[in-house]
Amino acid sequence: MGGSSSEPVAIPGAGAVVEQIYCAMHAHHTPLQLLLGLHLELNRNRNLLLNPDASEGLSHWEVDNGGNGWDVVETDCCIVGARSQSKAFVSSFDWCTKWQVVDLWAKGYSQEYLDSEQPEICVSDWFAPHPEFGGKYEIHVQLMSTGRRRVIDEFEEGPHTLPRDSHRRYREVSHTFRHYGPGVRFVHFLHKGKDVLYWRGHYGARITKSSVIVKSGDRLGSPSSRRLGSARNVTFWMDLNPLMDELLLHVLSFVPAQDLLLHCRCVSRKWRGLVDTSTLWILKCKRERRLELLDASRLQPNIPWGRVYVKMPFSRNLLRNPCGQEGMRYWDARNGGRDWSVEDNRVNLNGAEAQTCFVSTYFWCEKWQIVDLLQEGLWKELLDNHKPEICISDWYAGRQDCGCEYQISVELLASDKERVIDEYNLRPNPIPQWNNQNYHQVSHVFSHYSSGVRYVKFLHRGKDTQFWAGHYGARITNSSVTVKMHR
Repeated sequence: MGGSSSEPVAIPGAGAVVEQIYCAMHAHHTPLQLLLGLHLELNRNRNLLLNPDASEGLSHWEVDNGGNGWDVVETDCCIVGARSQSKAFVSSFDWCTKWQVVDLWAKGYSQEYLDSEQPEICVSDWFAPHPEFGGKYEIHVQLMSTGRRRVIDEFEEGPHTLPRDSHRRYREVSHTFRHYGPGVRFVHFLHKGKDVLYWRGHYGARITKSSVIVKSGDRLGSPSSRRLGSARNVTFWMDLNPLMDELLLHVLSFVPAQDLLLHCRCVSRKWRGLVDTSTLWILKCKRERRLELLDASRLQPNIPWGRVYVKMPFSRNLLRNPCGQEGMRYWDARNGGRDWSVEDNRVNLNGAEAQTCFVSTYFWCEKWQIVDLLQEGLWKELLDNHKPEICISDWYAGRQDCGCEYQISVELLASDKERVIDEYNLRPNPIPQWNNQNYHQVSHVFSHYSSGVRYVKFLHRGKDTQFWAGHYGARITNSSVTVKMHR
């Protein structure tokens, strides 16, 4: 992990960071200018998608497998700019979908920068048919707001039907988002493919070299900053001893969290100690007004700061796909009647992540998720000693022409996922036929529970009251599990 603080540093990839600090100090840049330069150096024209070319199999991608699911193949097709012996994702006889959600803030782009500068966000994808059997391809990219509650801008192309291509050349689809307005925090990158003959196996569209790039310009503008911009791949030697800890802490507090952990921490033992200290993370939390994490630090000094800061466990919905915008993804289900379905809301629900809902049928349909609180960024000492509030919420409604029943059961589970430490159950009165279709909220706050909570099992169920064939039962959406510190 590098030498002591009195030794020179030679860390590939970290040298540019060291040189920028050294040069910026001598050029009398302000800390804000300095950190903006650091940020741009670490992120300049960097592909924010992980594993874009199948070199790591299906790692880092969320998938919805149709047919025989996704596979990875070697591709000898012509791809501009791709590495030799490239790999590609290959789809099957039914639509295979995969996606990544890029958290721009976690990648180092501040809210102020995204809102004021609105840098160009460039997306690109390369696709080809099976060389003998053709295929179909589609792409959909969305710029989304905080919490992925609102789509600010989007790009969609396809589906393309790809004929047999004797030249076996890949085609590029690309788009640049500009002037999209304030509020962008996430990029949801999704593409899909299938074959055209419905053959068992993997004869569908092939996809590789996907990218999401934020086009950051040179923000410092001075000759020294232009010189810094060309130092990306240098190895720089420097004695870090003369730099004061207070100055380095202030400067490093502007660096994105992932770059602190992946790059700056590797510069030297001195930098590793500074990155690991609570002082640095408290500075970042105060600047960004992350009050719940500050409250947690007052209650318990030994926080795994880097992990908790990146995971953001407080005041975010720990349930995935709460409105059905991704079908039944992430939910386990026990289906009755005609199984669950996903439909558009009949009445809009303000504040929901999407205006879609899960719809039950004429027998009880139930579904559930189990939230791993430690995996989501919380830690044992906080859960056992300080017991933050665990808040649950759910919304249900009926069709105007058919009554319905709804039930919810939420359990706080121990580490074995079997022992129930606390629970909440509710079965409200049925919604009658000929209702106004408005949503009703169910909510509960777990507090002062016993020690040992590690999981939350969130389960709800619904059915209609008329026993009608089809999907006329309870409509459920915007489910949530959030953790909040006591104020």
